[in-house]
Formats: sequence, structure tokens, C-alpha cells
Amino acid sequence: MAELTLHIAHRTAPVGLVCALVALVPCATAAQSAVRPLQPPSAPREPLLAFAPPRGLPSPLRPVAPSKKDTASTAQIPVKLPDAPTIAAVHLHECIVLDPAAMSGDDPAAPRAIDWLLRDRTNWQWQRINDQTLATVVTTASHFAAQRIEVISGYRSSRMNELLRKKGRHVAQHSQHPLATAVDFRLVGQPMAPVFRLLESTHDGGVGRYRDEAFVHVDMGTRRRWRGE
Repeated sequence: MAELTLHIAHRTAPVGLVCALVALVPCATAAQSAVRPLQPPSAPREPLLAFAPPRGLPSPLRPVAPSKKDTASTAQIPVKLPDAPTIAAVHLHECIVLDPAAMSGDDPAAPRAIDWLLRDRTNWQWQRINDQTLATVVTTASHFAAQRIEVISGYRSSRMNELLRKKGRHVAQHSQHPLATAVDFRLVGQPMAPVFRLLESTHDGGVGRYRDEAFVHVDMGTRRRWRGE
């Protein structure tokens, strides 16, 4: 570096400037040796899954990968399993913790987390799910100590309901799903026969069991019982 500097200075600068450059070279070399190389950070643990709500909606539903900016801080948060069960929308591949916050909200124009999770899967329309229907699902899960509830169908638009009916999916023409008073669900790890028997004897509304898809239907319509395929 010193030889290159002298060569350039000899051709383009006076002798005084050359001497000044020669004096600076050892200083620069010493400064470089005084700088300690940065130690690489320790490899972070696998980052936790962060949740971000759909645009314009308050509920934390859709999983997204954490940004590089947030990875370092997020990776230090210890994993803690929720005490409340989780509830998943099977066809939407979304899941939330079924705690009081998920079912709270006083603004009728804004969906609660549970309302948005159980929306129509084709057009994303939502309705406020009947509180008594939700209470029946939660009470049933609590009775069997279930940690995960899978919902096959919550709210369905009239158009979606008619489409399923025409496809022969054993859907009633005057279904309770478009009224947001019905939920089709199953409890992961729990056989459906005892779940159906419990609801059959305790629920004052509609209860149906669908053996092929392994779920039960509950609604707030008139008291009736049936078994489907």
C-alpha cells in the first residue's frame, strides 16, 4: 500500500505531500489492526410462528413468517402451550385459540375472531355465530377435555348452501348454517359416538351425526335428531 501511494504521489503531488502520505500509512495500518472483527451472533433457535390479521380485520388468524427484523427478538420468547383449546377451520386451514378474547366484541359491524374463522369459505362472507351454539361446542369440548376442535362448517351463505345441496351433500334446503346458528365439528382424538350421545341427551336443538366424515352437527333450531352418512 505504501509503495502504491508513493508511486501515485510522486507523479501527481509535490514532495511535501508525499512525506505527509508516508506518515499516514503506518497510522492507517495501526488503526486497522486495532479494530476487532465482529463476532458472529449465535445461531437463533427456530423462530416461533407469528400471526398477522387479514388487512382491515382485528383478529389474529393467518400465520405468516416473522420478518428478519423481528426474528431475533421473537426467537427468544419461550414456547408456552395455551390452556384453552384451539379451534380450526378445516377448509380454510386457519386456527385460533378458543379463549374469551376470541368470542368477545360489542361492535356488530366488526367480526369477532370466532366469526371470521367460521366464515363462508367460498366468498368470505361472515355472520355473527349464535352464542348458544358456540357455548354448546365449548361445553362439549370441555366435557371431553379436548385440546383441539375442528370445524367442518360454520356460517354458510345461502348460495353456498344451495350449491352443496345440489351436489347431494346431505344439506337441508332450509339449513341453519345460513342463519349462523349451526356448527359442524369434531374433537381431535375423541370418537364421535360418545360426543353424539352426550349432545343427543342434553342439547335442546338439532343434533346430527355424520359417520363418514366423522363429525357432529349442532344447531339452535327445533329439537330433532338424525344420523347421516
